[in-house]
Amino acid sequence: MRYLKLMLAGLLFLSLVACMQSGQPLEGAKSLFQKGDFKAAFRDMLPLAVKGDPDAQYAVGYMYYYGIGAPQDSVSGLFWINKAALAHNGSAATALALIQKNAVAVQQPDPNPAVSPDNQKPALVTQQKTEDALFKAPIVKRAPPVRTYKDNAQKTSSFAEPVSHYTLQLFGSYTLAAAHELQTSLASHGRTHITKTVRDGKDWYILTTGQYSTITEAKTALHQLPPALANLKPWIKQQE
Repeated sequence: MRYLKLMLAGLLFLSLVACMQSGQPLEGAKSLFQKGDFKAAFRDMLPLAVKGDPDAQYAVGYMYYYGIGAPQDSVSGLFWINKAALAHNGSAATALALIQKNAVAVQQPDPNPAVSPDNQKPALVTQQKTEDALFKAPIVKRAPPVRTYKDNAQKTSSFAEPVSHYTLQLFGSYTLAAAHELQTSLASHGRTHITKTVRDGKDWYILTTGQYSTITEAKTALHQLPPALANLKPWIKQQE
């Protein structure tokens, strides 16, 4: 695991150096990162990641993955690293390959195990399910009534009405802090909601925008989103 962290750190450094040489606004965030002011670096990088900067997306993903300047959240980390890779960021693509290779290596049985394979299996399955979920297309399905945690316009908590509707999901995380950080960065781009639900037996927070009575309305809205929201590649989700 330490080897993987060092490799990803090296890729991050190369990505940020390339960004400095191209004169992009990530230079200031890179300087903060090098000084060890990780929280400030993360604060400056996240808005750039939201706008679609692949170097910032990889940096934010790395910081989430290892909890550097941000809450440790491997799911959110892979979310951003995957987006950077899809935007043809070479460092992110290499990082994903290393992470996947490490996941496979972790699953290889020890020829002289200290504990039985059955005792090891639950942790391995959980890790694989988490990473597999990030590389599959989202499935639109019904969800049970859930509690709305926070709305970035009203700043209040309320229970969602048990009425079937469609919404656009932007992001999902096991940590509320990660969802809230992204919501804050998107505050000037439209109204969003954080909703608490359950995934794999754990609290799961989703960030959504809009409520539509029909799937046709949702599809229309999906193609009319401002760039900052569209860059997150949202999908239609049905809720009750």
